[in-house]
Amino acid sequence: MDKQVISKSGQSFWLDYIDRELINSGTLSKYINEFGLKGLTSNPSIFLQAITKTDYYNKELQNLKTKKISDAYSGFLEIAIQDIQQAAALFTPIYELTNKQDGYVSIELPPNIANNVEESIKEAKNIFYRINMPNIMIKVPGTDSGIKIFSELIYLGINVNVTLLFDCGIYRKFADAYVVALKKRSDNGQSINHVASVASFFVSRIDATIDPMHNIKELKGKIAVANATKAYKQFLEVFSGDVWESLKSQGAMAQRPLWASTSTKNPAYSDILYVQELFADQTVNTLPEKTLLAFFDHGKTPTNIDNQKIKEAEQVLEKLENSNIELNQVTAKLLHDGLEAFQNDFNALMLSIEEYIE
Repeated sequence: MDKQVISKSGQSFWLDYIDRELINSGTLSKYINEFGLKGLTSNPSIFLQAITKTDYYNKELQNLKTKKISDAYSGFLEIAIQDIQQAAALFTPIYELTNKQDGYVSIELPPNIANNVEESIKEAKNIFYRINMPNIMIKVPGTDSGIKIFSELIYLGINVNVTLLFDCGIYRKFADAYVVALKKRSDNGQSINHVASVASFFVSRIDATIDPMHNIKELKGKIAVANATKAYKQFLEVFSGDVWESLKSQGAMAQRPLWASTSTKNPAYSDILYVQELFADQTVNTLPEKTLLAFFDHGKTPTNIDNQKIKEAEQVLEKLENSNIELNQVTAKLLHDGLEAFQNDFNALMLSIEEYIE
């Protein structure tokens, strides 16, 4: 697949992984140059895999005690921020070339403070200003508390990646909050042409959960794409009209939908299903390395989401509703499970690091 074909679709590919070897080996640079990769995302699960399942960090872990670092989280930041800074440096030319639309690297807030608005804002500022690079995004979970955190960070001019979005209604709240926060900055005479955000809408986990709940053949492997397509329709609605056009004239950037969890969970489906079906202008797809390589090996020329695809998605979701499966109940559970999984992995990571500083 030619990287120019993807670029012409209006979608950007980001990588959903990071570790020291990916950077030091030149592999990340290769993906940027050969595949047109335009950003990178991380989360607690990714860092758990990177730090505890490889030997790339052994020396740094052993040096934490020498540096008199007394707690695991500080030790984690000491290591993770180096990776994030090095990756962001590689993406800086993309950031500049795309006029701040792309080239971002995301790092997540600690899951254990997800419901503490004040603490989350404080730690987001700490991480953002400590990294001290313009192409960094702080990941905030798609919860009620997250909306408050997100709104304040955008108002402060801090880039945000809203993560763990499954429900279109919740996504819409964040999209609306983004516009409100930008308008507040603008009304107070602050610049808005450098503030960026993406809304990470999780995809494959929806099919993995719903498929076993029914025997309707025409709905198998269809709900996740339909749900994401509905979110894209909402994106088009929010980022249009007089209020948005006024902000856009001041340099405001739309909060792009980012398709996350795009590796295929069901081996009966195409390994690039959630890439091939979700091309759309002004969107991002963050792919695990395996899925990225698979798409460039056997992906087909993209066909973007259009009015016909939106209509078909609405029909699929209507059929699901008629089957008495409550999609909002499924998405609520997926959010709960996602938060719990990140918390568990974060805890495991902290315990692993503690062994080196005791």
